[in-house]
Order: sequence, then C-alpha cells, then structure tokens
Amino acid sequence: MAERAKVIVHMFVTIDGKSTEYLEKSKDARFGGVVYDQFVLTLGEAWGCGRATFDSHKKVDLSKYADKPHEKKDSFKEGNTPYCIAIDRYGKLRYSKPTMHYGPSDCQIIEALTENVSPEVLHHYDEIGVGYIFCGKDDFDMELFLEKLYAHGIKTFVLCGGANINQEFMKKDLVDEISLIMVPGVSGTRNGITSFGSEEPGEPKLFKLKEVKDIGHNCVRLRYTK
Repeated sequence: MAERAKVIVHMFVTIDGKSTEYLEKSKDARFGGVVYDQFVLTLGEAWGCGRATFDSHKKVDLSKYADKPHEKKDSFKEGNTPYCIAIDRYGKLRYSKPTMHYGPSDCQIIEALTENVSPEVLHHYDEIGVGYIFCGKDDFDMELFLEKLYAHGIKTFVLCGGANINQEFMKKDLVDEISLIMVPGVSGTRNGITSFGSEEPGEPKLFKLKEVKDIGHNCVRLRYTK
C-alpha cells in the first residue's frame, strides 16, 4: 500500500463509553466538550465523520442540473487546514456553503465519494464550492481514501464518528490511535450510542495505553496506540 494518512479516532465519552448527550446539562461535560473540540481542530490536518453524523436533511432542487453529464474526476479544493471530510459514499449530503463552521474555524468541506454518485450532485458541489474525491467505484475504498488524503498533504486524519464508520476503519486495521475525552458520568443506558460498533459481529482489537491526562473539571484524556 502507498503512503497513507494516519487515523486517530477521537471521541467524547462517558465513563461507561457511551455518548455524552446524556450528560449535556453537566458543567464538567460542557468543559470536556470544549477540550474535545480543541483537539478535533489540532490533532491533524483534516477531521471528518460519516454521512449520518453530518446529515442536516437539507433539501436542494437538483432539477436544473438534469441531463448534464459530469466527469468522475477528483476536485480537491485547497483551503486552510484542518479540512472537514464528509464520508458520503453516494453523495447524499447537500450544502449551502463550501465550509463547515466548527469552533473558531471555517473548514473547507471535502466529500469522500464512490463513483456511484449522480452527475447532478457533482454539479451541485461544484456550484457551492465543495470539494470531492472518489474513493472506489461502487464500494468505499478506505485505503485509497487515506492515500488520497496523504497525497494532498494530510498526514493525520481525525475520525470523529459515528460508531459505524469508526468500526469500518477498525475492521480494516486502519485505526492507528484512539483519543478519548472522558467526562465524569455514567449514561445509565444499556443501548446507548457507543464509539465503535455495527450490527455485524466484530473482531476484538487490542491497543496499548499511551497517555492518561487529567484535563480538569474531573475529565481525563486517554490515548491508545497499536
């Protein structure tokens, strides 16, 4: 395999490893959220999520692009790092601007697609100024995706969920590091949202503890590497 971007899965979790949405009223959890966001923007040259995490259900009329062909060729929009990468196999996301506002940053959006995307969607992305790269014909090729990021100067990609896309990278042995901001609370639910997991049976993966750091407000940062 050619050189590829390093992958850090970075998540914001409770003591029992669930989503922090159950503790949103906690002052400690809000503090942890600020620290989490700071790491999202500083751990790598790009951060991103799966389609479901980004989906705002925005509607766009694509009829004006009907019957207009479009070449399936990468259109990477250069911008200030970190880039915002949307892993969106079939181009289901719609936009009104080419950047994603996150904390103090406006991050250039890059769609990671397969070639199984309509010409109308590509015309929409072109008009808005959203970049895109093709990572496979019908199935999403994660190795190719990381190789293309590296070729565009992205040495580290920060993957921020959800659980399904995190698990897909894990199954392919493409997760190099796990970074967790843990808040001082327990979700109290058996079926809550976790950092990794899918409906299919998974194979256990082992990591080594690299760092435990008290970040204040009863929160800790945990780092694990292969």
